[in-house]
Amino acid sequence: MGNALQGTASRRGGPPSAYDETSFGRAIRKSIDPAEILLRKAMPQYEATNADCAALWRYIAQR
Repeated sequence: MGNALQGTASRRGGPPSAYDETSFGRAIRKSIDPAEILLRKAMPQYEATNADCAALWRYIAQR
């Protein structure tokens, strides 16, 4: 799963981009992808700390 997020890809017609720990946290908290494109409304927003997002990123990136 981590490879799918970390690989460079064009999402929703935006420029090619890849997630990293910081952009993943922004997607979780604000529904904005690495290319500054707003994610679909179906993407929930969570109240998560930087530490929570970092821990989740490390878990997903291992897979």
